[in-house]
Amino acid sequence: MSFNVRIFGYSCLQQMYVSQARRFASDSVMMAEEPPLWSSYGVSNGATPINMIFPGPGVDLARVLGIEVQDGNSIRYELQLLGPLASNARTPGLSSRKLSGFTYIPWSAGATFSFVDAVNFP
Repeated sequence: MSFNVRIFGYSCLQQMYVSQARRFASDSVMMAEEPPLWSSYGVSNGATPINMIFPGPGVDLARVLGIEVQDGNSIRYELQLLGPLASNARTPGLSSRKLSGFTYIPWSAGATFSFVDAVNFP
């Protein structure tokens, strides 16, 4: 079954102002600086990896990716910081990290994000 994976490119994470620290049990809360610089989405299509390439070096100013997997689904993913043709590039599969919900990961211009439906790789 296909589902959407949404990707957001943010310039940074920033510390949120906490007005009454004595009522909150943490020294900081980090959030993405809104609005995102760009956004995109990919559609899972089973066991075939989806490779997402975003604006390239010189154009992409994002340093953090926000990844949102549609509710009730999960993906296995790989981040190729040196691009899809790098000698250390990996195809997402059984040994890849698993993700559901929403998370932030580091990003750099020219990198690629690949994912596959985790149901095919338990």
